[in-house]
Amino acid sequence: MTRRIVAAVFCLYLGLTSVDAQSGQGAFVGRRLEDVLRVLQTRGLRLVFSSEIVTTDMRVRVEPLAKAGRKQLAEILEPHGLGAENGPGGVIQIVRRKRPARERPRDSAAPPRSTTGDAPRSEGHAIGATYRERVTVTADEQGPRDVNGGGVRTLISEELRDFGGHVADDPLRIVQALPGVAGGDDFRSEYSVRGSPYHHAGVVIDGVIAPWLRHAALGRGDTGTMSMLPGDVIQEATLSVGAYARRDGGQLGPQLSLALREGSRVARQFRAGMSGTTATLTAEGPLGSSARGSWLVALRRSNVEWPVGRDDHNMTVFGFGDVQSKFVYDVRPGQQISLTLVGGVSNIERDDPNLVALSDGVNRAAMATVAWRSMVGSRTVVTQRVSSLAHEYLNRDQSALPVNRGTNSAGGYRVDIARTLFR
Repeated sequence: MTRRIVAAVFCLYLGLTSVDAQSGQGAFVGRRLEDVLRVLQTRGLRLVFSSEIVTTDMRVRVEPLAKAGRKQLAEILEPHGLGAENGPGGVIQIVRRKRPARERPRDSAAPPRSTTGDAPRSEGHAIGATYRERVTVTADEQGPRDVNGGGVRTLISEELRDFGGHVADDPLRIVQALPGVAGGDDFRSEYSVRGSPYHHAGVVIDGVIAPWLRHAALGRGDTGTMSMLPGDVIQEATLSVGAYARRDGGQLGPQLSLALREGSRVARQFRAGMSGTTATLTAEGPLGSSARGSWLVALRRSNVEWPVGRDDHNMTVFGFGDVQSKFVYDVRPGQQISLTLVGGVSNIERDDPNLVALSDGVNRAAMATVAWRSMVGSRTVVTQRVSSLAHEYLNRDQSALPVNRGTNSAGGYRVDIARTLFR
C-alpha cells in the first residue's frame, strides 16, 4: 500500500514540475484543436476560448504554413469558421466568424435550360452568363456514428438540448432514443444495446466509472430511476458498442461516457428553468480578470409522484435534488487543473396505513474528481486523475425503523499519456 501511495505521489509530482518545451515546430494535423491552442499559448499567444466555441471534436485539418504564431492561429481556425479578435490587455479571443450575407448579382444567374434547346430570355438576366458554387464534403473524423453498425455514437451539447425538449432531462433516457438502444420503461434510466442486460452497460463520468450516480429507490421493488446529471451540464455523450477499446472498465456490454462541460470564459451567465415537476438553476463564468479558468454550478430540485396515485391515501411520492459543479484553471501554459463535484439525494415515501413493510427510502451518492493535465513538449499530453465515490441507501418501515441499508465506496488514481506519432 505504501509503495502505491509513493508511486501516485511521484507521478503527480512529475505532472506539477513538467515544463512545456518551446523547441520544435511539431505537427498539428490531426490533433485536437484545443490541444494545439494550448501549444500556441506556450509560445507566447495569450489565447482565451471556451468549450462552447472550441469543442472537443474539433481537430486541425491542415498544417499551417506560416512561421509566426498569429498567422498559424488564423490558418488552423479558418476551416472551423472561427477567428481571432484582439481583446483587452493584449488577450486574443477565439470567436465564431461573422459571415456576411452574399447577394447574387442580377446579371450572374444562369438562365434555365429549355427542353427545346432555346435559351429563354428574361429581363435582368444576361444570355450566356453562368453562376457557379463549390460544395466541399468531408468525412466524419470520429468514425461511424450508427449504433446498429457498431462503433461510436456521440451527442454534443446542442443535440442533447434538442433531445431534452422531447424526452426527460436525463442523458441516459436521451440515449434510449437512439437507434438500436432500448430502455426498460418510461420511468427508468437503464439502457440496453443488442439485448445486453442492464447491469452489463457501463456509465463513465469525466473518465471515472460511476454506476451509483442516479436517483433510485433500492430494495423497494419496481420504482423509477433518474441520472444525477441534467443535459445542460453535459458537453458530450459518447456511446460505445461492439468491439470498442475497454479503457475505463471491464463491462461486457456498451459504455456511455459523459463529459461535463466547462463554464464560459467570456462572461458570467445565469439560467433558470421551471416546470410542473422540476426547478433548475445554472450559473457559470470566468475565473479571474485574465480568464485563465472557469466555473460552472448547476442545481436541480424536483418533487413528483411516481407513479401517480389514484387517491390521496394510496400514493407514492418521489422527490430528488442534485448539484453539479466543475472548476477549471490554467496554472500556467500547458498545465491545467480541474475539479468536478457531483452529488444528489432522493427520497421515496408511500402514504398507506395498510403498508407495514416499507414507508420511505433515502438514496444518496456523491463523486469528487481532481484532474491535472500537462503538456510535455508539443506532442505529449499527460492527464492524471484522482477520484472518490460514495453511495448509501436506507429504507425504513412505518415505525421509522431501518429495514435494509447498503453502502458502496470507490477511489482510484489514473494516468493517461497521449502522444502524436508519425505526424
